Amino acid sequence: MPEVELLHLFLIFNKPIFPLYWLINMRHTPILILRLLLFLILFSETKANIKTDSLRAALTTEMRPTIKLRLLDELSQRFANSAANQSETLANQGLQLAQQLKDTVTLAKLHRTLGEAAYFKGNYDIAAQQYYFAIQLFEQYKQNHELAITFNTLAKLYRKQRELERAKLFYNRAMDIFRKENDSVWISTIWNESGVVFEYEKDYDEAFRRYHNSLELSEILNDSVAMGYALNNIAGLFTEKGQLNEAMSYMQQCLSIRKQLKDSFGLALVYSDLGALYMSMKKPQEALNAFQASNSLAEKMSYPELLSTNFKQMAEAAKAQNQFEKAWQYLQLSQLMRDSIFTLEKSKQINELNAQYETEKKEQQLIIQQSSISKRNYIIGAILLISIFAGIAIYASYRRYQTLQSAKLQQVIAQEQKLAAKSIINAEENERQRIAQDLHDGVGQMMSAIKLNLSSLQSEFHFSNEESNHKLENIFSLVDDSCREVRNVSHNMMPNALLKVGLVSAVREFLGKIDTRNLETNVYAEGFAAHLEKDIEIVLYRIIQECVNNVVKHAKASRLDISLIQETHNITITIEDNGQGFDLNNKEKFEGIGIRGINSRVNYLKGEIEFDSKPGKGTVISMFIPIA
Repeated sequence: MPEVELLHLFLIFNKPIFPLYWLINMRHTPILILRLLLFLILFSETKANIKTDSLRAALTTEMRPTIKLRLLDELSQRFANSAANQSETLANQGLQLAQQLKDTVTLAKLHRTLGEAAYFKGNYDIAAQQYYFAIQLFEQYKQNHELAITFNTLAKLYRKQRELERAKLFYNRAMDIFRKENDSVWISTIWNESGVVFEYEKDYDEAFRRYHNSLELSEILNDSVAMGYALNNIAGLFTEKGQLNEAMSYMQQCLSIRKQLKDSFGLALVYSDLGALYMSMKKPQEALNAFQASNSLAEKMSYPELLSTNFKQMAEAAKAQNQFEKAWQYLQLSQLMRDSIFTLEKSKQINELNAQYETEKKEQQLIIQQSSISKRNYIIGAILLISIFAGIAIYASYRRYQTLQSAKLQQVIAQEQKLAAKSIINAEENERQRIAQDLHDGVGQMMSAIKLNLSSLQSEFHFSNEESNHKLENIFSLVDDSCREVRNVSHNMMPNALLKVGLVSAVREFLGKIDTRNLETNVYAEGFAAHLEKDIEIVLYRIIQECVNNVVKHAKASRLDISLIQETHNITITIEDNGQGFDLNNKEKFEGIGIRGINSRVNYLKGEIEFDSKPGKGTVISMFIPIA
């Protein structure tokens, strides 16, 4: 693989290809070593030019829009300070492509490059417009690093126009961002370039401090380019102060570095400063030689401002040698170059642009103030809204708390009512059980004893008349009826069937004791496969018992139907008779037939009950009882 191809790949793709190539071609190691040594020497001298050529070659063949845009951006930046017209052409091509790709950040960078090219050509008004437009985009898209670079370029423009306070303002803004990013390279650059402002203000100590800071940092970074600029500025500072030996020492160091780097732009500047130093040293011929060296480079770069400055100082050098004709020629050339940069029309435009800058600055400050006021108003409004919402939230939370507390209170009240109802029902059932037990164990046993004693008397005494025997038989019959009645009352108060076989059987047993000659009864049951809870069974039994008693006592019905249906989560009970019915609106009669007791028991079970009755139309009672 030829070395040029290796270099092209290394520069374009930045890949470590030399070790790999060496390993692949180990059989040619002796020849390869010589070739690589020669190549490295050439590479160290022509690296920048070859890379630029490689980028140009890549640009002509590249079809991918995004890669092509990056190539245009880099190439236009490279030519901004050496071939301004070419830089503008490339940057304008990049602008069109960036707009198509909607790459706003690269678009802003290209505008900044156009500003740098305009600055190099002396078109400061155009440069300022491009810089400000780039700043607006970088600020909008939060590109702080690129924004700081643009602040630096704008500061140089204001420094060139001797608007030193504004230059310092933008240098400080750039420095703040680079310090936050801990970018040592750019910090070194800002130290160096901002020192020129203080040199213009005759604050030589501060200028030297900044130049020296830049030099120390660039030495740590091993940045030869930055070291060259710092040394050049220090040399110029010593020239300004009249310390010519020190100035020459720094100038020679700078010149050596610039020659090693093949930095045409930097060499043009250092030769110009060297000529000024020779003029201070009263060496006009050496000064002329240095200015001519600077001009040869400036002409190739089309750098009219540097040419004008050099010709003006060359006129002074020729005058010092009594070469007045040459001095006049140099002065004419200087004026010609200066006129190409600063014509009356351009001066007018620059003045107008400066006025426009001031106006825009004031407008921007006004906008910022208005924005600040608006933001403050928005903040106040937001605080008010937040306060209102917070108040609403607190009120809603308080209301919710009240609702929860009320619900808890109602729950406690309901629980207390349930406990009270349960206590009443339990007390009622206990009392029924006690009375039933007393009737069974007390009155029932006494009636049985009376029957036994009567039987004993009947065996001992023999009545002669039939009437006495008949009376005794009646007494036996009354005792039997009393025992049976006591037993029935006892069983009704605490039915054994309810305790043994459950609700349905207890209801059937209870209805079985009703005289079917006057009232036909029917019971339909479904789903009662197992016992319910004892409390539920007892309460339901009492409800049905009370309803049946009302039918027997008040309805004058000939038929009674009871339906009991148990489902997964509820029990439905329907009691229907064909009796005389009653008026539901007649509360006195309605509540006087045990309805209140029935309702209280249903509420205890958290159920629902409905009555459907009209005079002469019978009565239907429907109950819906939830169960776990």
